[in-house]
Amino acid sequence: MATEESKVESTTTSKGTDDENIACPLAEVYRHTMLRGGGLGSLAATVLGAPFLLYRGARGMQLFKRLGKVSLFGTGAGASGIAVKTYLRLQDQSDIQVWDRAYRLRYNEKQVCVDMWTYGGLAVGGLAGSLLATPRVMAAIYGASICCGFSFLAGMANNLPKK
Repeated sequence: MATEESKVESTTTSKGTDDENIACPLAEVYRHTMLRGGGLGSLAATVLGAPFLLYRGARGMQLFKRLGKVSLFGTGAGASGIAVKTYLRLQDQSDIQVWDRAYRLRYNEKQVCVDMWTYGGLAVGGLAGSLLATPRVMAAIYGASICCGFSFLAGMANNLPKK
């Protein structure tokens, strides 16, 4: 029967190819799940907040700034909520199970595609926000937050089964 120390050692050293070496599987799982939660929270806050802000009379840059704040709140709430859920789910799993989950998340083609869409959306939204509004730093954060949810949705739509 393997000891706890040998289980931990087997998760940190690669027994096969170099692709199987994941330095910190727990961080990999949290990065992935928090990216999903942030995208989902951003999408929900933006979709639900935009009609309300339009109804209240926000237009132009005022709409962008207010929607950016709502979306940023949604991103933070989604990411932190999913972090708690991930903690509760991984609490009773062994190191090998966590490593297996991290490996499947890192090397699944569809998961990687959605991640790339989300990172691309964060970059495009941040760049667009910094070019179109002032102050530049907050505008970049608002733009990235607003675009995060829509790029997450685009990544999910890109992975739908082809008929």
